[in-house]
Amino acid sequence: MRERVERDIKMDLILDAIAEEEEIEVSDEEVQEVVRERVELTGGDYEKVYGELKEDGRLESIRANKRLAKALDLIADTVIFEGEEKTEKSENKGSAEVGEGEVAEERGEAGLEEGTKES
Repeated sequence: MRERVERDIKMDLILDAIAEEEEIEVSDEEVQEVVRERVELTGGDYEKVYGELKEDGRLESIRANKRLAKALDLIADTVIFEGEEKTEKSENKGSAEVGEGEVAEERGEAGLEEGTKES
């Protein structure tokens, strides 16, 4: 378990450095969209869940996870494997899109249910 934690910390530090270097930012609208998508999956009330997340300070955690996910997407979009030709997607180093769910699931933060609070 310790090895996994160490690996996850290293991954976060690397992704954070990439996000910093590439000036990746996450808008309020992107954070709201993440919350909206999760609420749709759990069937909760958006306004109530968003308010609880804001009150508990968890929106910044969502923003941070989204930022790391965008850095990971950027890497995935720009990596060229040996023997693979460059594609239009791999040449485009623009802003990365979502993929935040995978990063959040790694950390156990993917499920937001109405009334659920992070410890």
